Amino acid sequence: MLGRLRREIPNPTWPLTARELEDTHILWPVDYDWVPARKWVDPLLKGLRKYVKVERTALSQPFKRIVLIQVVIRGKSYDVAIDYSDLSDVDEGCAKRCGLYFKMQYSRRGYSGSVPISVEKYKGVFS
Repeated sequence: MLGRLRREIPNPTWPLTARELEDTHILWPVDYDWVPARKWVDPLLKGLRKYVKVERTALSQPFKRIVLIQVVIRGKSYDVAIDYSDLSDVDEGCAKRCGLYFKMQYSRRGYSGSVPISVEKYKGVFS
């Protein structure tokens, strides 16, 4: 599988060696707490697969409008949250649990209950 993965990441924040990429994989949930979530988070899944192995598995999703994934580095797991809610609030309980918390909607004023119909603005984030 590693033969298909990129060995170098263009313009990384920090350089990742082939060994570091080999020692890293992601556990990604098979199901989300809300079916339409895939419109926002599946492009991230697709992009991450370009760099590391991603395994779909039955991960518990206890938080509303947040996808929990696990990043496994050299056998040690780290919880990571991807909060796709259109509300600007951060779920404090989830943030305390996770080593990293991504907030896709970030306007302090909120979004009046609206979210983008498509993920066009996210295209190219990982491509």
